[in-house]
Amino acid sequence: MKKADATPHLLGDSFYAIFSVNFQTGTYESFKVADDLRNALPHAGDYSLLLKAMRTVVSPATYHAFEAGFSLDQIRQRVDQGIADYGGDYQRRFDEVYRWVNVRMLHDPLRTPNEVILCFRDVDEEKRRELQHTIILQEALEAAQKSTKAKSEFFSRMSHDMRTPLNAVIGYCGLAEKSSRAGDGEKTGEYIRKIDFASGQLLSLINDILELSRLEAGKQYLDLRELDLAALLTDTADMFRERIQADGKTFALAIDFRDPCVVADEKKIIQLLNNLLSNAVKYTNRGDAIRLDARQFDFGEHSKYQIVVEDTGIGMTEGFLEHLFDPYSRETAFSSHPTVGTGLGMAIVKSLVQQMSGEISVSSTLGEGTRFTVTLPLETARSREAAQRDTKPKEGLQPPAFDWSARRILVAEDNDLNREIVTELLEALGAQVLAAVNGEEAVHAFSAAPLFSVDAVLMDMQMPVMDGCQAAAAIRALDRPDAGVPIVAVTANAFAEDIDRTTKAGMNDHVSKPIDSALLSKVLQRLMTEWDERRGAAGREENR
Repeated sequence: MKKADATPHLLGDSFYAIFSVNFQTGTYESFKVADDLRNALPHAGDYSLLLKAMRTVVSPATYHAFEAGFSLDQIRQRVDQGIADYGGDYQRRFDEVYRWVNVRMLHDPLRTPNEVILCFRDVDEEKRRELQHTIILQEALEAAQKSTKAKSEFFSRMSHDMRTPLNAVIGYCGLAEKSSRAGDGEKTGEYIRKIDFASGQLLSLINDILELSRLEAGKQYLDLRELDLAALLTDTADMFRERIQADGKTFALAIDFRDPCVVADEKKIIQLLNNLLSNAVKYTNRGDAIRLDARQFDFGEHSKYQIVVEDTGIGMTEGFLEHLFDPYSRETAFSSHPTVGTGLGMAIVKSLVQQMSGEISVSSTLGEGTRFTVTLPLETARSREAAQRDTKPKEGLQPPAFDWSARRILVAEDNDLNREIVTELLEALGAQVLAAVNGEEAVHAFSAAPLFSVDAVLMDMQMPVMDGCQAAAAIRALDRPDAGVPIVAVTANAFAEDIDRTTKAGMNDHVSKPIDSALLSKVLQRLMTEWDERRGAAGREENR
């Protein structure tokens, strides 16, 4: 009686069945029995009766393993091996429902050397949570494997797609050199135009890959500034207009804004438009039409600006539309001719739209065309627009042309080829160039120059001795009145965190390599004009 009373108290109320099994005599004694076996199973008896009763409730798929694992021979063998705790989970029927239970075989060689305790506990909820967690992990693994496979296919395609324009650049360079030696200027010009086109394709591929890395790292932020959205759309469309017309396609632009000046991230809007328009160009044929429409809707505190890019090109299948915004996706049935692309463009577009709290939708019919609709909630900048109207030159008066001949620009670049390219670009504009091969030399050159004799500094980021950020910070720390000179980062480091580093180092702007000469000229003109206003043009001339 003492033994029968102590064992259940020891094991607690968490077990629905408890049996003592004497593996020497082959008998059992029950201390606690499940309700559904209470009438079918004697209180004590031969161990085979217990196994026979278990057969009626244990899942058929599991019973043979249960019988083999808890036979008298197996129990004796585990006791001989010193195994004091053994068991596992299986499914057991309660009435008409199967639930997960856990069985343990416990042995205490000091208290009950010839006996083991078999105890059974309901673990259905725990097991199902565990299985659910396993399913989640399995789905995550499958998703990761799917992503890995997609990336593998992507890199395989990308290797081909990058080699295609790179091969064109290398090949046409050789042809251009031969035609130049032969004095055939027309052919040389044609080859150079093809080199420019191929290099543009290569740059687009690289930009997509860089943007993807930024998206996956979550390193995105909005650089909100006041801008003229109508002018931005027009300028971006003009970049594509010549190419579209050269391909034998038509292009139309329509903008209907009451408030063209908005507060937005200029670079992200440009990137968004570039992706949509380049897709329209890529997936249309000669004779097709491309159209960019933009209009404004009132929406509470912000206005909604809708941008629609529509084409009459080859369109997309319904099946691919479901995966259009997935990274690395690219419909092989899009066209009978091969196209260059990473399959990242639309994933990037969707991310850009979401970052700006906007919406994007797409409709497409195979063989008829595609229509992308982007809606962005943007704050208007009416005060800026009014200020621009007040300062706008009177009709008939044009602002004076920018005089580059009076400008002296310090170029810090350790790569000889890159330094030569920047120098040629600036000298072609008419500016004077002061060169430095590393950051430390740039600081010394600026320190040795007469006050206000350097109008701007172009600074590479990765240089020996002292990098661009260190050099910019050192120039800003100089005790001289012209230490606020405009400094522009000109670098291949195009990530958001790199731009943030240049800002923290005191640089005024950032221009990525490969250098867009028009963009570089625009940035320098703006910064030097603002610098003239701050220091005073008269003072500048006096100190030269």
